Amino acid sequence: MGYRDWSRAIRSGRFVQDCRERRRNQGYDPDIKPSHKWLHDNGFSGIHNYARRNDMTVDELLLDELGFKKPSYDFAIDDGRTRTCVQQFIQMVENDDNHIWGESTAPSIKSHLKKIAEASRQAIGTDDLVSIGNQPRGVANDQMRSILAELEDMLGSGIYNYARSFSEFMMHLENEGVIEYDRAPYILSKKNYRPDPEPPDPEDVPTPGEVYTAIDNALDTVGIGITLMAGAGIRPTHVTEKTKSDCHLDLADPYIYADSDNKTGPTNRALVGGREFLRNYIDAIAAEQTGDTVYLFPSKTGKSPYLSYDKFLDKVKEHCRELDLTDSNGEPYKPKSFKQFYITSLIDASMMYEGDHVKRATESIGDKDASTKRDHYPPEQKERDHFRKYAEAKFRAAFKNRAVTVDDIRKARAVHARDENQSGLSEFVD
Repeated sequence: MGYRDWSRAIRSGRFVQDCRERRRNQGYDPDIKPSHKWLHDNGFSGIHNYARRNDMTVDELLLDELGFKKPSYDFAIDDGRTRTCVQQFIQMVENDDNHIWGESTAPSIKSHLKKIAEASRQAIGTDDLVSIGNQPRGVANDQMRSILAELEDMLGSGIYNYARSFSEFMMHLENEGVIEYDRAPYILSKKNYRPDPEPPDPEDVPTPGEVYTAIDNALDTVGIGITLMAGAGIRPTHVTEKTKSDCHLDLADPYIYADSDNKTGPTNRALVGGREFLRNYIDAIAAEQTGDTVYLFPSKTGKSPYLSYDKFLDKVKEHCRELDLTDSNGEPYKPKSFKQFYITSLIDASMMYEGDHVKRATESIGDKDASTKRDHYPPEQKERDHFRKYAEAKFRAAFKNRAVTVDDIRKARAVHARDENQSGLSEFVD
């Protein structure tokens, strides 16, 4: 839901009325300030421009001008420093402008960290989680293992989401300079808390050649949809909801915002092919739309701002039927088949990276350059770099001249580094 005139929508109270009504219908407290992610997902992203034009933050507008209330958080954590850090982390998650977190993420993480604090009190006698990151590595390792073991005893199986929240909190503390080193990734890598996904039948996943054929012979709508699924792993049911703001097409690190509740990978997915195709398409489609939100698949019916998934499904199946692109049962590939192409590539690349990384791990200890990369590159960017490197051959075959190559990214980062005088950060993270 967008407004042609945000000033009128604010002054007349229409925005507040529409916002409260929609949140009430979705089961949220209509008096509590909505998160930035919720505003984006529900068509109210134009409020950011309105607030900026009026020299306010979105939170200042919602809280001070429009009468929304701050969400209250009751943190059952004894240690004052940890309680403050958890509160700041939860507020950062809720007010995230990059749409990384979902509407329900803040309450979930809050619940997880309260339970982890309880496990910590039982396991090591304190819920001072902050001090773990400043302990000698051996001590920190033992403490984290003890906490997670206690958590398993308390909850049984299925603690993956708790372990992930713990890891994200510790990573936040490291990024903020509160702790010296986040040991969570190392500990979590030693014990797999995520249930092993059942891999799809290889015969039901398009080959790189079939992906190329599907995109190369498609009209814009279907071609862009397949590019987002096979080239960025976007969930089929979310493809038609994508907007211009979800697409980050800087060649130095192109990626697509996936979805807030994704289960099969990072939230910002590396775009490995079709960047120029996508950028030209967005420029063309944006010229045809009015309003603050530019949808990649605008609806022509007016009932919804974007194309329905059922119509998109039919378009892809019919396209594959015409090209005789079929699965093991002789049925035309469905949209999920192209997403599985990306996900199986991600799994294969992860296995290749882990095998290579184990051999090089000891060499990087004490490596000043390796430390610089770890300190200055966002964790998700490192993951995207690893993925691109180890899956590049497969994506070159699928996208050919439309592939986003490691060499392309290296050159783009070198230009950024030269322009910004940051030559130390121009390297691709192997």
